[in-house]
Amino acid sequence: MKCIIFLGLLVVSVSCFAQKKEVKVDTVQVSFTMVSSILFDSQIMGYDCGTPDSSVFVKYVDNRVSIVANVEDFETTNLIVVTMNAYYEYLLEYVM
Repeated sequence: MKCIIFLGLLVVSVSCFAQKKEVKVDTVQVSFTMVSSILFDSQIMGYDCGTPDSSVFVKYVDNRVSIVANVEDFETTNLIVVTMNAYYEYLLEYVM
């Protein structure tokens, strides 16, 4: 299942770059005690989180992504979200 999501993200990201759209990277502060949420203007097709372990928990429903730290003081990582209309990239950084 992860392989299918990853391949789908790869196809969409190549498509976005082929159209020469600029991808803006925003930073999202993630905490061990609070949930950070991001709302999008269209339904989410998939995501990929750069952390190979489970230091960050990411869940999505419809057009909302929820992010919470599973480990305190994790290293900054990235999150890619693909919606029906666009491609988004975020840096996730831990805050107390």
